[in-house]
Order: sequence, then C-alpha cells, then structure tokens
Amino acid sequence: TQWLDFLVDPRLVKNVGDDGIQEFIVLPVEKRPGANETLFEKHIENLRRHLLSNRYGADASNEMMRLAEEQKRKREETRSRQRKVMHKHEAHLHSSEKFVNSTKSKLTKLGECCLARYLTDDYRLIQSMLGGDEASNSELVIAGLDPLDATHPVVQKACSWGNEQQQELCQGDLMSILMRRVKYLDESKGSCSAIVSANS
Repeated sequence: TQWLDFLVDPRLVKNVGDDGIQEFIVLPVEKRPGANETLFEKHIENLRRHLLSNRYGADASNEMMRLAEEQKRKREETRSRQRKVMHKHEAHLHSSEKFVNSTKSKLTKLGECCLARYLTDDYRLIQSMLGGDEASNSELVIAGLDPLDATHPVVQKACSWGNEQQQELCQGDLMSILMRRVKYLDESKGSCSAIVSANS
C-alpha cells in the first residue's frame, strides 16, 4: 500500500482535497479459480471503451473500438504466419522443440499464509475498494478483514466506472482475490501453522 499512501494514510489523506482526485480505477490482474486466463485484458478493453465514450460519445467510441479490433486481428494473423515460418526453421535447428522449466517454485500453504499476513494492509485496501463496512452489498464484506481506516472517499469508488456489468466484473475479481486468502487473513483463527495444520 506504500504507493497509495496519499489515499490510505490518514495523515496524508487530509491533504488531498475531494476535488484533487476525481476518479480512482482498479484493474484486477489475478486469475479467478478455474479460469484459464486473467480478465485484465477485458478490464483494459472496457476501460478504453468507457474513456472513449466519455470523451467522444457512444457511436464514435464503438467505431474506434471496431477499427482497433480489426487492426489487432490483422496484426495477430501476420504474427501467426511469421511464427509458423520461424517454427519450421527452428524445428530443423533443435531436436527438441520446447524446453520445459521444471524448476518453477511453488509456495507451500504455510508460505502462502505468511505472505498473505505480510500483505494484510494490501488486502484491507482491496476490502476498502469494495466499499468496506459501508458496502451496499453485504456479500462484499469479508468477515475478519477490516477495511483501512480513513481512506480517501475515491478509494471506495474503485469499481464504479463503466457499465453495470463491468462494475460487477471488477467487484467479482476483487472478491475472488480476497476469498482465496480469507482463511489466512482472519488472525482470530490463530497462527499460520495452526491454520495450515487444521486444514490439512
């Protein structure tokens, strides 16, 4: 949260007037459980559409997005053809076409818990982005995880951009991040060792 101190540290928040920061937008990057990819690109596309629409209107925004998508498709087709040519060339140079990195390290459950506890303030910030204790939807409040105190009001509006579907997508991604760590973040359940042992 250090990079956001001016919005989350009560000593600094008072120096940032309500009119100093008009919008605060969050774009979650983490994958949801069971998903093959992050929704980050979807968030970026929706944000681009939102900003273009606000600036140029819905019709012009839709036309710009259509043209951008067409250009993207053409670039991907060109890259695909280039990769096929390169792949054929590389197949002659190497007996093995792919090398697998088998040294990827994974955190143990205890390591995940310790890291989550270390980043507690970051998860509390996410809880604040969902509206904290004042969330209109009680499903967005995680028990045992208090939002940060005295954050700038704009933080609670992190997912309030775009249409209703985009707002739900943003909130859902943030909730997904919290739900994967909630068992580690509730310190009333004891130490990381106790939590990991109980869930084994």
